[in-house]
Amino acid sequence: MTAGASPPQSVSAGLVSARSFLLWRVAEGRAVIGGWRRRYRYRHELARLMRTGQHLIEDIGLLREHVEREVAKPFWRP
Repeated sequence: MTAGASPPQSVSAGLVSARSFLLWRVAEGRAVIGGWRRRYRYRHELARLMRTGQHLIEDIGLLREHVEREVAKPFWRP
């Protein structure tokens, strides 16, 4: 290949495909981590409500047993 020449079509198509796949995987990873963060914050807030104002849990229509089960889950488990 001479200087300044573009790579063969199959090579550049493969690079575009690999780049697209990598970008898709990164976006997928970010979405998973975002879900983990939302669940962590939600469960953390439920735990705070259980400590400070259990009447608030009933006010929003949740049962204490359900809240305890939800708070006990690790952030990665839906």
